Amino acid sequence: MSSQSIAGSFSFLSGNRGTISPTFQVPNSPLQVNLNFVFYFVSSSDLFVLEIDNDTKTGKPTEFRLAGEMILQNPSTTFSNFALQGASVATGTAENASNADILAGLLTSTTCDGHTAVTLNYDENNAGAVTAPSFSGSCTIESNGRVAFTGLGSSATTTHVAVAYLTRPGTGFLLGGDAGVTTGLLEQQSGGPAFSQSSILGGYTLSAPFLVDAQSTNVLGEVTGNGIGDITGTVDEIDAPATAAPHLAQAFAAVIVGIASNGRGTLTTSTPVPTGFPTNFDFYVVSPGSVRLIPTDASNQHPELIFLDH
Repeated sequence: MSSQSIAGSFSFLSGNRGTISPTFQVPNSPLQVNLNFVFYFVSSSDLFVLEIDNDTKTGKPTEFRLAGEMILQNPSTTFSNFALQGASVATGTAENASNADILAGLLTSTTCDGHTAVTLNYDENNAGAVTAPSFSGSCTIESNGRVAFTGLGSSATTTHVAVAYLTRPGTGFLLGGDAGVTTGLLEQQSGGPAFSQSSILGGYTLSAPFLVDAQSTNVLGEVTGNGIGDITGTVDEIDAPATAAPHLAQAFAAVIVGIASNGRGTLTTSTPVPTGFPTNFDFYVVSPGSVRLIPTDASNQHPELIFLDH
């Protein structure tokens, strides 16, 4: 894995819409790639972007278009060796052949000086195979917020967490060095230091925003935690590839089986389980307003990360 320099331009069109045209060098090649994106403002610090390139031979839209989000780095943040100090929840999604490989866990650091230990403990569902690996490595950080990790995988080319770009301390986007091209988020934990059932209280939007598996179900809902271990609400589900009728307005209930002080817990969906919805989960509390869930049903070979957000 290597970093690449990108240059380009932004153009504002009208309303909340504009275009971006970046250029970068192909690694180990004299070729340059020029891409074109359209973007929409979510806020003054948040953009959604979508590639709009056409194939030069057919004139048709290119397949495997890029899309994503751009978030403004906090202008007042100095990305020193201590920018990852504390605990951050790491989530990632990769593709293993035609199946999803997802993870959620905790990355803990004191300083990114290239030799002080950084630990990564996560739960992984790789096409129904559920594991809980642990790694200890190190990290270095550049002034632009780029963090490079070593030792956080079974080998240098299979790690799910190889590099991150921070938008603020403890928070940003991550990328793996694995064949499945893990992409995901780092989110700094807050609201601790000791989490409990009372950390999940109030209303949450339930979503699965990072799909890479064409056979994963599509779920969306609204749920409420009562602060003593019960979660209830309503979920909608559509089977991929949308050949069956959607299952809408399904009653949802779940029980928090347990939660550790570091924010890792387990949850079980109560019967009747909504159609297309997993039964068992491990989860990590980012804050009382955000929870990240990973399904742990061995029968679920097309898993997806589920987010709860106020």
